[in-house]
Amino acid sequence: MITIKQKFIPIESPNRPGRRRKAQGVLFHTTNNWKDGAGDEMHGEYMATVKDRVVSWHVTVDKDSATQHIPFDENAFHAGDGNGVYNTYWIGVEIACEAVEPGEPLDLVTYRNAVDVVAQIMLQEGFTSWEQLQPHKVVYGKDCPHHTLFVHDRFKRDVFERMGIKLLPAVVKERVYAQGGVLKRCDGDYKIKATDVRYLKLDGKKLKFQFVARTGAKVSDLLAEYGADFATNAPYFWDGKVLGDAVADGQVIAQAYGKMLSWHEFGVKGGRPQIGQLDPTVQWDVLVQGAPLLIEAGNLCWDYYRVLQEVPDDIGTSRAQRTVFGLDASGDLHIAVADGRTQYDQGLTLEEAALYMQSKGCTWALNFDGGGSSVFAQKGKGSLGQNQGAGERVVNHALLIWVVEPEPITPPAASPAIDAWKQEALNWLAAQGGIESPHDPNEPVEFAELAVVLKKLSEKGAI
Repeated sequence: MITIKQKFIPIESPNRPGRRRKAQGVLFHTTNNWKDGAGDEMHGEYMATVKDRVVSWHVTVDKDSATQHIPFDENAFHAGDGNGVYNTYWIGVEIACEAVEPGEPLDLVTYRNAVDVVAQIMLQEGFTSWEQLQPHKVVYGKDCPHHTLFVHDRFKRDVFERMGIKLLPAVVKERVYAQGGVLKRCDGDYKIKATDVRYLKLDGKKLKFQFVARTGAKVSDLLAEYGADFATNAPYFWDGKVLGDAVADGQVIAQAYGKMLSWHEFGVKGGRPQIGQLDPTVQWDVLVQGAPLLIEAGNLCWDYYRVLQEVPDDIGTSRAQRTVFGLDASGDLHIAVADGRTQYDQGLTLEEAALYMQSKGCTWALNFDGGGSSVFAQKGKGSLGQNQGAGERVVNHALLIWVVEPEPITPPAASPAIDAWKQEALNWLAAQGGIESPHDPNEPVEFAELAVVLKKLSEKGAI
């Protein structure tokens, strides 16, 4: 990582107020000073000597170095909010634009140096939350960092990756119940008879799965042992053994018999999840069974399969904790794990579970083992729901999920480069009278707009 030099502006300077406080986050800016030589040294000298205004920040980083101008436990005047929260409690980092032409993306060397510097500061100060790193724009909407330089959220993700912190999709808690076949929400209202559900949506193209079956194992223990991002229970079990067809790491470890032959499967092949009547003889990476199927090709089917698959009443007709997996039309994975059978959570019926997954856009949804076996765990947090700690049941397996790591740091390019052929095509269209006003060569075109352009060109005999 790049070294942050220290050259503090004088304590007597009006730009260094010297007011001690504990920093709460990092606010990143860009200098928007495009002049050659407008790097960290020049800006440090500027803050130390400027007389006609009060302005300061903690660190400047440029294409070859970084300098700290004010201690991190002192406030500075960088946010434009007077004595507000950001000036008072946030560390200001300015990213120099000296190596950039106005209107162009920030050069890659400066960008990577900025990622390094901010990651160092975040680690030093113990900042690990997404909310503790923000662009200057959040203060009052100023275009800073300038929108042409880089994408703010991409910069934040690159910083967290450099810190070694993997940002995971959020698990949200929602409170639901059904009335007259209609799902209703009542988040946080515990006076209503309802159920807390922990819900997670994952990009189905960016996942890795592993199924581990081990007698005597808990979900949260296997999550920690394998270093997975998320883990749940899945298939039913008896006497420490998995029930139904099960494949782990491409190897068959259990086979269905009796009424289990009519159950449905959750399978993973090549990293892509599927739900349905899947052929267990195919070479699956992961395969487990559940019952009943709740949604089939977009249609609610929980009651049909409850009867057909001879689901016992304690699962099929009562309220209970639930573990449900669903897939939408895009192949994204939806996981819902519900609390139940307590003073505050009544548990979900199968109908409510189906309605809930349908409300999330699922076209397929499968019910797994529930009750005391429902466990949802997350890396660094352990079990998130009702069954946790000493109360977490041994379920003898875990369905482990990893979110695939993001791509490494790449050129920022908030404004994509314009390919020459695009500009040439626009110039030709304008010359032929197909378009009458300037257009961004990278701007998407609606079908109706394209039809108008083609009609004009045809009328003019250009095509």
